[in-house]
Amino acid sequence: MRWSELENLDGVNPMWRIPRQRAKNDHEQLVPLSPLAVSILKSIPRSKSEFVFTTMGKSAVSGFSKAKVNIEKALVAAGAAMPNWRIHDFRRTAATLMAECGAPRDVVEKILNHNSGTRGGVAGVYNRSELLAERRVALELWTTYLQRVTAECMDDRAIESLRTEHHAEYMRRLSGGLLQQHAFPLRLVVNA
Repeated sequence: MRWSELENLDGVNPMWRIPRQRAKNDHEQLVPLSPLAVSILKSIPRSKSEFVFTTMGKSAVSGFSKAKVNIEKALVAAGAAMPNWRIHDFRRTAATLMAECGAPRDVVEKILNHNSGTRGGVAGVYNRSELLAERRVALELWTTYLQRVTAECMDDRAIESLRTEHHAEYMRRLSGGLLQQHAFPLRLVVNA
């Protein structure tokens, strides 16, 4: 993440704009930032580095295999070892739980910058919507879900109840006015 890619941190609809050269599928990725993400970003001291997260100030953070080993050690110490997991499983877990909390598959695919599934084939050719409002709601609810699950030491029953609550909240926010607040002018979408 680079400071120059962050937009509207002090305004409405803060965003991380990942250029196509560094994004999956060679397609620019727009990532709506939740209030918690903005708060974390604002708490990071700005240095002379272009990178938001850096250890030496000259390059992006690396050493994920070392971080994985440290996570595994902490899990073993806590009696919660997980064999055969990969860093990529965090992405898979987020996608699965966002869907279980009510985010539709095409919204989750846009969050992941996927062009397959419901966004592939003919539907992907004709439907050019970025689903930004829907992604913003999904990511904001994902943030609150993570905060509550990690802070409240929930059991499986409470977590399932929270997923149901978030599913209802997702639907309420989209149908109850969030999308209706925005003007959607008629425009011709051309094949670019």
